[in-house]
Amino acid sequence: MRERKREYGELLDYEPRVLIIEDDHVAAETLNYTLVEMGCKVSLGHSVDCVRQQLKNNTFDLVILDWALEDGDAGEAILSLLADKKFQSRAKRSHYIPQRIVTISTASIDEINLSDSSSIDHIDHWEKPVLPFELQSRLLAILGCEALEAV
Repeated sequence: MRERKREYGELLDYEPRVLIIEDDHVAAETLNYTLVEMGCKVSLGHSVDCVRQQLKNNTFDLVILDWALEDGDAGEAILSLLADKKFQSRAKRSHYIPQRIVTISTASIDEINLSDSSSIDHIDHWEKPVLPFELQSRLLAILGCEALEAV
């Protein structure tokens, strides 16, 4: 007898904290819906200032960052964050885990210039549009979980 696959919202064994910074509302809602259904706790933002504030004051399991925001370049926001003394102080703590960042844009990976550091880990770049099925597969791979296969 075959067991049914896990429901979409039961794919993760824990509740990852994910930050989405995306100024395209349709793309943001697609990401948000997919992540919430997978069992993630999601915070949404849409500006360069939000990137700085959220990463300076919070730790996330994953950050999905639109590279070209309406109010500026996400790379510049990350660079200014890396120069921030409060962020650097928190990043120097022994238990601090670097923020894993996925950039997303219509640009190719060759056009994205985000260097890794002790506090930032640029793990992937997704070119828009990302189809929902592909989005789910990539997120499961990044978050280190796999859906149960039918037996």
